[in-house]
Amino acid sequence: MTEEELDQLTDEKHQALIEMLQDPFGADSKTASAILMSALRREFAGQLKEEDQPRFVEALRLLPAASTAKPRFLRAHAKGNEGAEQYYVARFAEGIRDYDSARQFASAEEAEAYGSQFLAWFNEVTPPDESGIPITEFDIP
Repeated sequence: MTEEELDQLTDEKHQALIEMLQDPFGADSKTASAILMSALRREFAGQLKEEDQPRFVEALRLLPAASTAKPRFLRAHAKGNEGAEQYYVARFAEGIRDYDSARQFASAEEAEAYGSQFLAWFNEVTPPDESGIPITEFDIP
């Protein structure tokens, strides 16, 4: 598989995840998909070697259920100018990257509550396997 084919496959999965995650994430389905894709890329850090391609493609196929992403809520982050134009977003981190929610909130408390809800939804779409241990290895012949 060429690098361009892998990029196309990855882009297609990213778009499919955005659509799949509309319920429950709504406007933040793109954020959730970005978190999933970023964690997968981190697992296969650097240039993808030819011998790793089958494992990568299988891991991609198994998203979101087999994701190793473990996002955490950082804080309610103020945006805009102080006063009437200021709003808050929920800020998440996964690995070394930060992600802001697409949804905007009038108060930090609302953004914090949403941060908890987002993580609950994320845990629902990335359940552990039957043993209760998150899937991190893929046995691909």
